[in-house]
Amino acid sequence: MISSFLINLSYFQKAFKNKKFSRVSCWFHLTKNVEKKLRKLRLQGKLTRGKSRVLLRDLHDLQLSSSPEIFEIASDLYIKKHEDAPEFIEWFTKVSNLLSLEHYGLSNH
Repeated sequence: MISSFLINLSYFQKAFKNKKFSRVSCWFHLTKNVEKKLRKLRLQGKLTRGKSRVLLRDLHDLQLSSSPEIFEIASDLYIKKHEDAPEFIEWFTKVSNLLSLEHYGLSNH
């Protein structure tokens, strides 16, 4: 999956060399993966149902960000707010980094 993403992104960058673009992940798939992870952590007894709901609700609020800069700030605040769920935050941070262009040495500017 990641390799096909990089190949497609590489062709996109070549075709639009000097154009600024933003890459947006599919919100549906992201939330489905988050729900799956939260369910797993609840079954392991590492999260309560209430905390799981708050994590998901706050994640949905991130979608309302009006710019990439606001999204980055809100994401950082989300991570700081939920430090009391370390296993989820560690996973979320790892996933966020994998979705980042900079992770692959690429840029959208």
